[in-house]
Amino acid sequence: MEPLSDEQANWKPTPKSWSVNECLEHLCNSLSSYAAKMQPAIERARANGTLGDEPFAKGTVIGRFIIRELRKPPGTSRAPAPRVFKPARSHYVKSDQLKTFLAHTQRVREFAAQAEGLKLGSIRFGTPVSALIRVSLAQAFEIHSWHNLRHVAQIQRVINRENFPKA
Repeated sequence: MEPLSDEQANWKPTPKSWSVNECLEHLCNSLSSYAAKMQPAIERARANGTLGDEPFAKGTVIGRFIIRELRKPPGTSRAPAPRVFKPARSHYVKSDQLKTFLAHTQRVREFAAQAEGLKLGSIRFGTPVSALIRVSLAQAFEIHSWHNLRHVAQIQRVINRENFPKA
């Protein structure tokens, strides 16, 4: 597959749909917002000696709900993105978005390495949406895996649209 042009990466199937770049921006917003919460949680757990192995605790009820929703097939669950995760604008330079997304995913991988040996199911923190909406560190890693897969599939659907601009 050829790399997308900026025109292609900013193309929207409908005015209310997201472009490839908006999907990437949404993922970047989500990853960076969660990273800001995950890193201190990992540091506190390491300092407190919160160690453990699998199986991890069940986590929080809201975390289980989020994961259950993310696991649903595309098109069956259309919860609107919380404002903190929404794309800020509609036109982007694609290469910048992709680099930023890859940097954020690398950061989350580094967090996973830092969290090795911690009791991931018991380490809880407030999400970027609200400090009252808490998830476990184990759930946060799973949420991002499912969330990324969901939006990569969305990107593929945009690119596969019949009226997607030709290179």
